[in-house]
Amino acid sequence: MIIHRLVPKAGLVILTPENAEDLWVLRRVISPGDLVSGETSRVIKEIGEYVRPDKGERIKITITLKVERIALDSALERLKIIGEITSSSNELVSKGGSHSLVAVPSKRIGLQKEHLSSMEIGLLKKSQNEEDGFILLAIDRREAGLGLIKGVHLQIFPSLQSGFSGKFYHETSKSLEPYFKEVEKAVLRIFRKGIRIYVSGPGHTKNEFANLLSNSGSRLAPAVRVVDGIDSAGDDGIYLALHSKDLRNNISESKLGRAAALLEEVVRRIAIEDNHIALGFSDAVKASDEGAIESLLISDRIFELGIDEDEIINLLNTVESKRGKTFLIDSSTDLGVQVSKLSGVVSLLRYPVYFD
Repeated sequence: MIIHRLVPKAGLVILTPENAEDLWVLRRVISPGDLVSGETSRVIKEIGEYVRPDKGERIKITITLKVERIALDSALERLKIIGEITSSSNELVSKGGSHSLVAVPSKRIGLQKEHLSSMEIGLLKKSQNEEDGFILLAIDRREAGLGLIKGVHLQIFPSLQSGFSGKFYHETSKSLEPYFKEVEKAVLRIFRKGIRIYVSGPGHTKNEFANLLSNSGSRLAPAVRVVDGIDSAGDDGIYLALHSKDLRNNISESKLGRAAALLEEVVRRIAIEDNHIALGFSDAVKASDEGAIESLLISDRIFELGIDEDEIINLLNTVESKRGKTFLIDSSTDLGVQVSKLSGVVSLLRYPVYFD
């Protein structure tokens, strides 16, 4: 999350969410009665005797809403905020009407609260300081798959093709440099200073690509790490890389790495019938009320179970208020799929809790 301005005493924050996790944070911070401002669009109908009643022009406006309802759709990566218009940049849009704003990654919004609690300030600052993630590149002589991990979310970009047909796969006379340059440009579009680039794939192509970056003085070169043991390129190579022990060792301190280690510990405890775990939402609520949750993993598919959003927010807030750690995991990686299979809510406990 990018925080452009934060004034805790005034309850003011201006920010730009960057991913689905940031929308989760906003869902926990925004409450009914708050003021939220941002850009939206609205149809302005023309007035006149000969104007069709259904004709109008859709224009962009900046409005401020007094929040009435908030709804998170993590699958579509959007947060819908519904409320009464208190101000508008267009005089044709009157105050008092009902409207909605949709918060999505890369869209700037402003939030004004009567009071920002210490927990809310902590959530915002933690999200601002969250690691930038890392880039995954799975490449061979024919195609390159590109993915970006931010937090525990994987975004896959369109694969790049070299143009080599199958019969040229082992042909060394054809230069790979034009293809490598196109791959470099694609990586540069999502690269940020300070994040790592993990390059995998079958054969020596990954090493050749890394060497070209180094020899050409590319600003990507210092960030590149070659990952061995992945025999696929393209999108399949990206997903396989996430299971690589070599990659796991490199990303062990990242949020994804920590969440993966916790899930492995859950599976281990289930296997040995260790009672320091809780599976399911109701058991998590009971354990959180007792202050027993050390770490909580929640899949985005929990919404399919019909659990109210406010109840989920209360659970997260309770766990963190009692020094527990929470991980909101979407199904873009196998990690989210595994948590979903384990009821969607998995808790590692400090001590056993006995459930009804």
